[in-house]
Amino acid sequence: MSGGKESNMKRILATGLGFFMIVMFSPAGFCTDGPYISGHIGYVNLQDRDYTWSSDSGMLEYDSGFTFGVAGGYRFKQVRVEAEGGYQKNDVSHVSVNGTRYSAAGDIRNDYLLINGYFDFVNKSPFTPFISAGFGVSSVRLDIHGNALIYGCAYDTVFTYQFGAGVGYALNKRFFLDLKYRYFATADPDLGGLKTSYKTNNVLVGVRCNF
Repeated sequence: MSGGKESNMKRILATGLGFFMIVMFSPAGFCTDGPYISGHIGYVNLQDRDYTWSSDSGMLEYDSGFTFGVAGGYRFKQVRVEAEGGYQKNDVSHVSVNGTRYSAAGDIRNDYLLINGYFDFVNKSPFTPFISAGFGVSSVRLDIHGNALIYGCAYDTVFTYQFGAGVGYALNKRFFLDLKYRYFATADPDLGGLKTSYKTNNVLVGVRCNF
């Protein structure tokens, strides 16, 4: 009796494992045309940047930050085109003013809209490498309130662009996990007379759903 139970259990486990392998390793979804939606969260490294403000000059230093975004698009075989909206934020850690470094409080935020294009390197595995590029517009807002020499809150709307690379993993025919690197930058914003630049290196993790 116990031997029969063990045999049934083995068949159940084998059937379950086979079903799991079919679901998890089917790449067919990558070849399906149609609409999709996606979302991501990630890490933002905003590079420390020089600035000029009135007669002062120096450097803005930033802590690591975060980003999140959502997108909707359409897939044409190996090409995807999408519209993306998102948000990035980094805290200000220090400000250098005319050669002297000071602690500071505040943050810099970026609300953006992008039109992105992707090219998927489709293959027979569940892993699909891709490259991407895009352009759009950003509202960059700088708020510094912990330094008596340079302070204030201002924003500017500027041209934005990105390019990157990553890999998608097919969970099944509809759902995918994406891991990607993105270089994200804007034209130099003028923040209430403070002129600087905005360039980030991002690592993003996302989920994509095909319809």
